Parts: sequence; C-alpha cells; structure tokens
Amino acid sequence: PTSSPRFPSRPRSRSPLSDQTEDSQGHGGTQKGDALALLGGVAEKMIARGQGNEAEKVLNPRLSALLKDARAGRIPDPGECASAGKYAMILARATRKGAWVDYVFDLFGVALQPMPPELVDELYVVVREVPPRDLGGLLLYLERMGEQEADLGPTERFALRRLGGLYELLLAR
Repeated sequence: PTSSPRFPSRPRSRSPLSDQTEDSQGHGGTQKGDALALLGGVAEKMIARGQGNEAEKVLNPRLSALLKDARAGRIPDPGECASAGKYAMILARATRKGAWVDYVFDLFGVALQPMPPELVDELYVVVREVPPRDLGGLLLYLERMGEQEADLGPTERFALRRLGGLYELLLAR
C-alpha cells in the first residue's frame, strides 16, 4: 500500500480479527469492519425496539476495542472510523450518554483522520440533545488536525472549521 503524504501508512496488527480480506474485485476490507457492520445492524434493530441500553451492550465491546487498538498504534482505516463514529452517534442518542460523543473525538484524534462531513453534521444535531462530557478530546483533535490543515482538501478543511465552530458553541454553553 502506498502512503499519502498527509496520512502515512501505520502498522496494523496481524491478529485474526484484523487480517485483511479482499472482495471479488480485489478491494481490501477488514473482518473488523464486517463485524462492526454486523453488530451495528443488530444494535440499530434493538434501538428501533426501544432497547438502547441493550444495543450499547452489543456495540460497546467492539467500539472500545477499536479505540484501544488505535491507541496501541493499530489505526483503523477511514471507513471503519466513519462507521464507528456513526454507531457512536446512534448510541449517544439512544442512551443519552455524552461519553459516546467523546468517543468520536477520541477515536478520530488518535487515528488522526479527517471526520467525514456527514459525521460533523450529525455531531451538530446530537450535541444539542447529548453534550459531550469533556471537550478535551475535541480540542486535541482540532489542534492535531489543525497542524495538518495545509495538507487537507477543501471539504476536509471546511469540516474542520465547522468542528471549530462546534467547539466554540459548546464552550458558550
């Protein structure tokens, strides 16, 4: 795999859960990503039945392991980070726990990846109902990504500026 100048390749674990698999077109995927999608689907059905706490029990181990791996240097790919962020937002709404908002900032801050614009949009909606418990993760993310701002594309820079606005909004509360 080639490295992008703004997002260098990072070492990945060789455990069975993180081994790369390929689809019929030769595109890489991860068993971790597949597991997250499967668990996420189950959790979404539980939430639809009003079982947010049970959905959290289903997703929490996988999401926690993903963050733990990232902290250990096994950085998930951007798609897996985006999925984890999406499910964390779903859990934040279903459980009313700001820890899931914090999770998004922590994961993307450790992974040092730009947040997808859709996730930034969702954060603006969710924090009105479920504010983060701690703004430190968001501040660290903004600082770390700000150091790379010149290497980001226009969409990524715009999303980063919107997150800066979200930080200001949350500080004003």
